[in-house]
Amino acid sequence: MDTYSIIIIATAVLMFVVAIFTIVDIARNDQYSSRIKLNLIFLTILIPFIGAIIYFFYLKKNTHSQKVS
Repeated sequence: MDTYSIIIIATAVLMFVVAIFTIVDIARNDQYSSRIKLNLIFLTILIPFIGAIIYFFYLKKNTHSQKVS
């Protein structure tokens, strides 16, 4: 595992921690209506997953190209 992978994994973990704190903050805040709260929570969950999927495909492509060469 190279340094680049470790940095990406650490960033992903940090994003999930921030997402959890954001969800708790949104859920406790009474300023938003319930529909806006649901949308914000959904987006907060979705963004790190998109990052994880992109990283997974990068890792698959990268390991495949290393095996070929």
